[in-house]
Amino acid sequence: GFWHAVELALGQPVVVDCGDDAGLAMAALRQGSRELLFSGPENVAAKLDSMAGQLGGRVHRDLGGELIALLPEDDPAGVLAARE
Repeated sequence: GFWHAVELALGQPVVVDCGDDAGLAMAALRQGSRELLFSGPENVAAKLDSMAGQLGGRVHRDLGGELIALLPEDDPAGVLAARE
């Protein structure tokens, strides 16, 4: 899927921030994302994590460390290259 191709191009995993939108999280899984950030209810997060786990992924409730926010028009590889 799309997100798997982005990860291959970047050479590292991409965590898709789905906010509290479970539908968006499921769509991201369908598009190949295996690392999701979900801030919705814990019971929904557990169900999403189970779905992601069946695909070899996981749902994060928060992320430590530095985050890089990308806009739809951004080139992810270019953004990372500019940070080096």
